[in-house]
Amino acid sequence: MSSVLIKQIKRTVRFAPLSAQLDAESIQILAATAKLVPKLATQVKVRAAGYVQPGALHGNDISLSTKRARVDITISFTATG
Repeated sequence: MSSVLIKQIKRTVRFAPLSAQLDAESIQILAATAKLVPKLATQVKVRAAGYVQPGALHGNDISLSTKRARVDITISFTATG
């Protein structure tokens, strides 16, 4: 008989202004969060919800939101094993 553990971990990360790059604090948040995932986990899902702050310039809102949604967080999770 196998057991199933469902664990939900919520964290908020931020991007550098007008950038698809995570800020330094957010990289640390993701690294710390990755350590909370059980080592024997066979299924891990990451869900991201984001937005662009309202501002005077709207020309790149859609492209910036898309880039942020596709940001590669693999480094933070693989770095911890």
